[in-house]
Amino acid sequence: MPLTGEYKWNESNDTMKISIPLKGVSTSKVDILVSELTLKVNYAPYLIDIVLLKEVNELRHKAVVKEGVLHVTLFKKVEEIWGECERKDTKSTLNQIRTESLKKRELLEQEIATKKSDRRVEEERHAVRKQMALEEAERGRLDNVKLEEKKSAEQEVYETFARMQVEEQKKMKTVLPTVASPKTIPQQSTPKPVQPAVITNTTSPVSPGKVTEIFDDYDMLSDVDSDVEKEVINKKSQMKIVEPIVQPETENDNLEEDIKYIPPPRNALVDEETGEIIDANADAAAGKVKINFTPRIFPTPMRESKIAEEEDWVAKNRRHLKRHGVLGKGLGKGADISEEDPTWLKAKADDFFRSGDTRSALNAYSAAIDMDNTFIACYSNRATCYLKLNMYPQCQADCDFAITHSLEELQRRASDNSEKMKLLSSLVKLHLRRCSAFCQMGQYQESLNDYYQALTKYQHLDASMIASLTTISVQSIQSDIDRLKTLSHAEILKKEADTLFAEKDIQKALEKYNAAITLIPVHVSALSNRSGCKLALGLIESAIDDCKMAVDLLILSAKPLSSGSNNQLLITNGQMKNMLNAVLPPPDSDKRKLWLLKTLLRKAVALTQIDRLEEAITDYEMAVEIDPTDDKIKADLANLRKLLESKELKE
Repeated sequence: MPLTGEYKWNESNDTMKISIPLKGVSTSKVDILVSELTLKVNYAPYLIDIVLLKEVNELRHKAVVKEGVLHVTLFKKVEEIWGECERKDTKSTLNQIRTESLKKRELLEQEIATKKSDRRVEEERHAVRKQMALEEAERGRLDNVKLEEKKSAEQEVYETFARMQVEEQKKMKTVLPTVASPKTIPQQSTPKPVQPAVITNTTSPVSPGKVTEIFDDYDMLSDVDSDVEKEVINKKSQMKIVEPIVQPETENDNLEEDIKYIPPPRNALVDEETGEIIDANADAAAGKVKINFTPRIFPTPMRESKIAEEEDWVAKNRRHLKRHGVLGKGLGKGADISEEDPTWLKAKADDFFRSGDTRSALNAYSAAIDMDNTFIACYSNRATCYLKLNMYPQCQADCDFAITHSLEELQRRASDNSEKMKLLSSLVKLHLRRCSAFCQMGQYQESLNDYYQALTKYQHLDASMIASLTTISVQSIQSDIDRLKTLSHAEILKKEADTLFAEKDIQKALEKYNAAITLIPVHVSALSNRSGCKLALGLIESAIDDCKMAVDLLILSAKPLSSGSNNQLLITNGQMKNMLNAVLPPPDSDKRKLWLLKTLLRKAVALTQIDRLEEAITDYEMAVEIDPTDDKIKADLANLRKLLESKELKE
């Protein structure tokens, strides 16, 4: 049965705002349902089901998560002050209201879905019509371009032939003898005359088969003046000239080529071991040559330029290739032990991990899992690699798989005490790794549950198995549980303070922040937010001190937090990480840079209020280095520099 969650509300004339602390629950697991008279929020194991006092707009609402608190804004149908959020009535009446509201919501969703479907169909039709119109316009444009190009090319050809005619006529005037008849062209005796070019007149078509020589009027042009010559040339330039096809004859034009007979190759019988020819005239069936090819996943010729690309593709898709009906056949042929034996791959991965090459160990464990997806030891060891590489969701997923299958194996081997002890020892390590991943992701309740599971299983181990777990003890696990409780309590106080600060209850928010920082003096987000409370209350110097401490902690991005006398929250067993990393974003991450940027700007604003402009300029310069693309920060920095210059001039 789900637990009833807690919430706070405030209202204005047109909105009702409800704040719900998520208590470490991931935002991906939160479900919200709004109807006219109900609000239902499910964040397992908690549930909030409110029957609202009056109706709200079920299609218009907002939900935002800030600092672990869900803020739901509902818009009232009638602008007025309710005075109460939840309706007070009998249980049966409230249930009836819920049922009717949900039915109305379902009908509304069906109507919206129908409208969306109709609108989508209409948009698709409109898009098709628009695309057809665009294609038609493009085809018309291309046709016009082709027509213009054709006309331009034809005109250029005509002009070229006209120039050639003029040049040829001038040459023939100087070379050819004068003849009596003006329209007679001297004939030259040749063995086989070449057919002259054919002219097709565009103004008066020539009948088929009629052939006219191009220069039949050449001798008449010598007796006319230049104007007449130009007119004749222009007329001839409008003619379309068809070039003749001339094929020179050779002596063997009428002879057929010699026919050469090439016999088929002989079939030789070859010894497969020595490669020597036994019988050159052996039968075709006996003369077969056996050729072995290197097995390839890709059914294409191997090219050096593609080898690296193919290897990368195979490495990424190997787990799917093994189940492929066609490509999977090439994986088992010609493969060496590194590709076929998961035990060998695990041993190689262990060597990589011991030498400090975590990334290579991760790849080798993954390859072994691809070979055998039930290899629990590889899942367990790969989870350690993920944890070391700050890949917490992947670490949790591997631990989930390994814990589930280890528990199943434990039930099957309950009678074998030796195997039972080994499985319990493995489960202790898996729970500790998963609780570390949960802790780093801010899921403290899940982390505590894993600690209790690890402690319970550790207490069932025999003396020999406990001796093998040198870095783990009951005292160390209990100590980690106490530290995690402190961290969890501080985080809850901080989130409550964030809610109070958002509701502008500054004094109570400051008290909550003080309590959280007392538990964990290096809680960066609590320090930064407390400085905002102090600025609102006018405690400028104290706010600057909080900002300085937060900046100092955030600047340590290249190395892990060191353990101090008051700040030491280290997990004692060697498989875990520093718990303090849970209250800080990962080093060099974008989130950590954003926190540092906001804290620097808050500190600079506080320094400006007490006229310490030089220190404020230094903070702004550091902020510009963090985010050089923010023009507003650059403008504020320029204004501060001008203000400092004017102040120095006055002094």
